[in-house]
Amino acid sequence: MNSISNKSVSNLFSKRLVIIVFALCVFSTKGQVTIFSEGFEHNSLMPSGWTQEYVYDTLNWIFTNGGNSGHPSTAHNGSFNALLYYGGIHRTTRLVTPQLNLSQYNNLQLKFWHAQAVYSGDQDYLRVFYKTSANGTWTLLASYTSSITSWTLQAINLPNPSSTYYIAFEGEARYGFGVVIDDVSITGNVAVGLDIGITGIESPVIFSTGNNTFKINYKNSRSDTIYSANFGYKLDTNANVIDTNRSITDTLFPGGNLKSGLMFVKQHT
Repeated sequence: MNSISNKSVSNLFSKRLVIIVFALCVFSTKGQVTIFSEGFEHNSLMPSGWTQEYVYDTLNWIFTNGGNSGHPSTAHNGSFNALLYYGGIHRTTRLVTPQLNLSQYNNLQLKFWHAQAVYSGDQDYLRVFYKTSANGTWTLLASYTSSITSWTLQAINLPNPSSTYYIAFEGEARYGFGVVIDDVSITGNVAVGLDIGITGIESPVIFSTGNNTFKINYKNSRSDTIYSANFGYKLDTNANVIDTNRSITDTLFPGGNLKSGLMFVKQHT
């Protein structure tokens, strides 16, 4: 919360608010930002928003510590990772992310840690797909068909960003030690455009002399966390214009950041 001195208007009885916020400035976060991450640390439960699609027969991804029979022996991080294992000939299931809004980013990259150790010549497979809408067609991004005995970082560039993007990890269990994935993340650069928008304003019509408070409700329309912001407002006093185009930076957000979703800020004037 910022306080703005009004010493220059000590003889002014009231100020009429014409425009509180005339612009929410474009954010220009440099470098890559993390848009999405999942480490599967949910006490063996499916992460919120994730789903499964059975491609051939019925076999569920589970969330455990490491792979089958200790291959690998532990999760990459924490106590849980995703595992698809079947002690038989063939089962195929997709583990699908929640809907992702990637429309405001470019240079997108998916990263995840992965292993799939061979067992006596039996090899499991992993394929990674994407689609740009809920009813869209899955498109193959990458295939892994050889033995990977220890946690290995995989990186895949993501094409055709949309506001309704999905990624699927398709495991094909073929009696190997299982397909394991952990620490999934998506990074990208912020594209040019407005990042937050006003959803409502609460303020008195007449401001009295001294400090007054108005509240702006706003929404972070990006999928990552915003760490600094600028906005401006304009006051009309009929005879005088005070604090025109004042910029407020950084201290807008409790804790110094704005997570995706609806928030509000109180501002003294």
